[in-house]
Amino acid sequence: MVCQPAPSLTPELITAYAAPVPRYTSYPTAPHFHGGIEANTYGQWLADLPATVRVTKPVFTLAGNAVDMPGHGLRTAGPLKRHSQHRNQHTMNDSTGYRSLFIRSRDGLRLHVREYGEAGGEALPVICLHGLARTSADFHELALFLSADARRPRRVIAIDYRGRGQSDHDPVWTNYDIKIELDDVLQVMAATGIHEAVFVGTSRGGLITMAMAPVRPAAIKGVVLNDIGPVLDAQGLIRIRGYVGKLPQPANWAEAAAILKQAFGQHFPILDASEWDGFARRTWKEAGNRLVPDYDPALMKTLEALDLESPLPVLWPLFDGLSHAPMLVLRGANSDLLSDATLRQMVARHPACEGFTVAGQGHAPLLTTKDVISRIARLCTAADSRRD
Repeated sequence: MVCQPAPSLTPELITAYAAPVPRYTSYPTAPHFHGGIEANTYGQWLADLPATVRVTKPVFTLAGNAVDMPGHGLRTAGPLKRHSQHRNQHTMNDSTGYRSLFIRSRDGLRLHVREYGEAGGEALPVICLHGLARTSADFHELALFLSADARRPRRVIAIDYRGRGQSDHDPVWTNYDIKIELDDVLQVMAATGIHEAVFVGTSRGGLITMAMAPVRPAAIKGVVLNDIGPVLDAQGLIRIRGYVGKLPQPANWAEAAAILKQAFGQHFPILDASEWDGFARRTWKEAGNRLVPDYDPALMKTLEALDLESPLPVLWPLFDGLSHAPMLVLRGANSDLLSDATLRQMVARHPACEGFTVAGQGHAPLLTTKDVISRIARLCTAADSRRD
């Protein structure tokens, strides 16, 4: 790190800052600054730097501020952005409980990651992978619970795939592919120094987790598959193809909730008005003076390309690749994608698998209720005990 010190720096801080830079992770190109500098002190130091200061090596901050990491190392920075100007975007927010990190994919797209909790604890971290047209926000309640557990707090990483949430849209829609999204997940793991974790995969996120089994089996220490399995019901895929990118544009949040209730109320009769509102706010986002989907509408092209008249591939070999890790499979009682028969077969086939059917919900159950969150927490504890 080479930069000209601001005049307000104390000799003590200069000495600490000039000390050898330790590795934040075992990933060799992911350094951070000297551990003796407190986060608040370092954040203020950044804020006080004159605008002319330039940084000639990449920056990772203790305070959890701007993080811009490509898959094979951190990007060399240009002029240093002032910390105070980006606090809302990159700093741990007491009202949200997470940091926003931005990590470069192998092909240069910027991927958004929510980070809850702190690195370095004894508990296994958790990596949350959402559904096809969903975002990292779906895991907020679960991540808050796991990261704030007084007995065993966990670091939780929730990823926005390319084209979803705050991640960049891919100009080539065919790159919305599970193989490429798996590689994005592996890049995020490398950049954040996570070598093993419990994976919570909803729908497409579960498929990505299964696809990881032959590629990085040792990284998978526990698995939660949320309404997904090795056998998919074509009727569920047909229904999903019928709404992704095709929902009406709502004029306001009340109308957005009403649209979702009309489309999915039969599958989620248990949801109340506040839950439909929350569902809406995780489906659309405000852009200017209107609400737009929180995903790239080009995602629907990937579904249109599917031949649902032909038999769907059976993924039992990938599922069997997860047999070394404790597993929890959640199924919505009204699911049209994961059948009860497939759930029972998964439980029978896996040596350490619990199945749980979520009443009053369809594809895919919301991970917000106490019974679901407590089961996921127990699965994480079981994964810890196996590692210990």
